[in-house]
Amino acid sequence: MNSKSKHNVSHHSFGGCETLRTHYQMIGTGLLRWEASSEAPELRALTFRRDVAFVPVEVLESYLEDLLDLSVEEDRLFIRDDRGENTWQVASLIVVVTLALLCIYFIFTTAAILPVIKLASSAAIISGVIWVFFPRGREIRRMDFARVLNREINRRRGGDSDKAIEDSRDVLGKLLGDGPRFTEGAAFEIFH
Repeated sequence: MNSKSKHNVSHHSFGGCETLRTHYQMIGTGLLRWEASSEAPELRALTFRRDVAFVPVEVLESYLEDLLDLSVEEDRLFIRDDRGENTWQVASLIVVVTLALLCIYFIFTTAAILPVIKLASSAAIISGVIWVFFPRGREIRRMDFARVLNREINRRRGGDSDKAIEDSRDVLGKLLGDGPRFTEGAAFEIFH
């Protein structure tokens, strides 16, 4: 494997199967394109569907399982995000702490309450903006990917949209470590 490749994934992580590695790379690339797209949701789904058109549904299901397993690294799934989430966290923390310290300083040094109210309001607005535009966490991002992948699997299996919603709830439960707590599961359907 080329040492300058974007994703440093060894052949051993796929059991030496180059086809599986290629399929995983196609899925990961499709998910990254889906994430970066600013198109309407229907067009994003169609683009993803085209990106994974030649990937067997069994591989999509295997990828979904790996996606839900947080111990599987993003490099292996070809979805590594190099945008630097830590930079945002540090910058926002510095801004909020600085504004809080300024508020405390003005409370003790001035008798006028109006400057403190203005500063506190500014701090609240800046904190709100940072909160809204703060990059999503790793788990939320994976959950979004899992929903997209789950819908494609369900579409290929001939499922309906209501089942896709139930399945996405199961995906959330698995991601959070609770298992399928939102629906009864296969055993319930077999015995009832």
